Amino acid sequence: MMRLEGPMIDISIYWPIYWADDRYMRADDRYMRADDRYMRADDRYMRADDRYMRADDRYMRADDRYMRADDRYMRADDRYMRADDRYMRANDRYMRADDRYMRADDRFIRLTTDIIKLPDRYIAL
Repeated sequence: MMRLEGPMIDISIYWPIYWADDRYMRADDRYMRADDRYMRADDRYMRADDRYMRADDRYMRADDRYMRADDRYMRADDRYMRADDRYMRANDRYMRADDRYMRADDRFIRLTTDIIKLPDRYIAL
């Protein structure tokens, strides 16, 4: 057995300190476990955010491609509409010319029919 030297100290007065320290250490352990859970959740969030940002980048690039294709479509549609307008104006001119031709043809047929009906003595061309 070991012999204690010096005055005897009543250690019962230190028990509240040990008890408080034990409570502090358990609280610190709980805090550290909660911090670990938070850090793992933050890592998962950051990975999900990275996936979202990559998907958003892909979406934006696809949207840009769509917008450029839509612009090309609209320009082609404008060219088509201008060509259609030119066609319609040309067709109108053709129809007016055809009407003039048909009226001239009708006049020619009436004139030749009238000439044929004349007696032979008037036809001295």
